Amino acid sequence: MFIKRLFIIAPFALLLFSCKPDTTADFTISESADFTLPGSSVDGIFITLESNSFETGIVKLMEDNNTTPELIEKVEISGLTVALTKPTATSVSFVDNIQLFLKNGDGDTLAISYFDTLSSSEKTASTITLEVKDRNELKAWIQNERLNYVARIKINGFYADDRIFKVSSTIKATATQSE
Repeated sequence: MFIKRLFIIAPFALLLFSCKPDTTADFTISESADFTLPGSSVDGIFITLESNSFETGIVKLMEDNNTTPELIEKVEISGLTVALTKPTATSVSFVDNIQLFLKNGDGDTLAISYFDTLSSSEKTASTITLEVKDRNELKAWIQNERLNYVARIKINGFYADDRIFKVSSTIKATATQSE
């Protein structure tokens, strides 16, 4: 009788003890950076603007979670917005086109989003929500400790005052943990 029970229980016990715990780590980096469109900008041509750089903190996050850059499985950017913060209560109707890039410390850029035409509701808003391109290259870019946003903006009209934009996003990464 004991042997019958052992044969019934043993496979379940082996299955239970052979299961590995979840060996992935999730990282979330929420960042925002500003860039300034100078007053008296030229009408109808693209102007390239660069944000202040921000630290991703990815090296410390990986160390704390026992993983390495080679073990990053997936990277996504969500909640990507460009908001006009100065002057306040002003819409982005003067923006005809915007292209957004990430720039690493080596000066390389990666296109992450763009739009060609504002909808009528976007023209009256002070914030634009951008769709992120599905980019496999983001895995390599998340490994950079410092990044910048670069924007190429085409405007209509001339403005005496500087315009300040804030780019915000959430970068999410999943990595396998080292054993």
